[in-house]
Amino acid sequence: MEKPKHSRKPLTKVSLSHTKDVSRFDVPCTAWLTTLLLCLIQTIAYAQQETFDRANQAFEAKAFDQALEQYLEMIAKDPPNPAVHYNCGSAYFRQGMTGQAIYHLLMARALDPLDPDTEANLRFVRETAGLPSQGLLSKGSIWTRLMTLNQWAVICLFPFWTACLLKGAAMIMTDPPRLWSRWIRLSTWMTPPSLLLLIFLVFHTQATQLGVVLEEGVSLHASPFEDSKTLQPLKAGQEILLKEKKDDWQRIQTGDGSSGWLTLKSFASIPLR
Repeated sequence: MEKPKHSRKPLTKVSLSHTKDVSRFDVPCTAWLTTLLLCLIQTIAYAQQETFDRANQAFEAKAFDQALEQYLEMIAKDPPNPAVHYNCGSAYFRQGMTGQAIYHLLMARALDPLDPDTEANLRFVRETAGLPSQGLLSKGSIWTRLMTLNQWAVICLFPFWTACLLKGAAMIMTDPPRLWSRWIRLSTWMTPPSLLLLIFLVFHTQATQLGVVLEEGVSLHASPFEDSKTLQPLKAGQEILLKEKKDDWQRIQTGDGSSGWLTLKSFASIPLR
């Protein structure tokens, strides 16, 4: 019986010097770069933790000015961290700055909505300042902020893209699996409610963007002008809903339904995620 023939590629010589260069330069260079990158990340993390520890020590020693300086430095330089905002809010509260305290506690809750300590401190600071203990956002609104809008978009658009991919693959394949038809029907059925949910989340999140009045006695204006009629004074730490923006003014709504205009410098907004 004749043996099957195998096509053979011609053998070629490999330059020993080239192989030697790769083993001596490319691989160790990659390893060194990886090691240096890991060391840099570790150094940055250690520096952040060291700054955080110094700030906490200053807080324990009741040197709140020094603690705030360290916390605010971390907030300005590092990625958002709920623990830093939480401690910063506590330090501001110890100094009697209710507006800044509530703002940073709300920032901590925005980054970690399920932390019970943040919610308890928010309630305590509000009650101490004579503000409603519940705040403006309902529990449902807080739960919708467990994920960012981008994460919600990925989840809500998953049925749509699944249906598109399966339909495209079924058109190309001559004999697609029978199970695919069930997945296509299910994904197609889930696409409209998922898109409606995404639209609702986008509009609801934008309609319930929070702001915090920073100083006591800020006046609510009837129109976006300095000489316009003042409607009512607002308290430091009072939470507001942000509406439209015009130049250096923002139309806001208070918890009792009152609407008016504030200058941008008189409040701080909680960024949308």
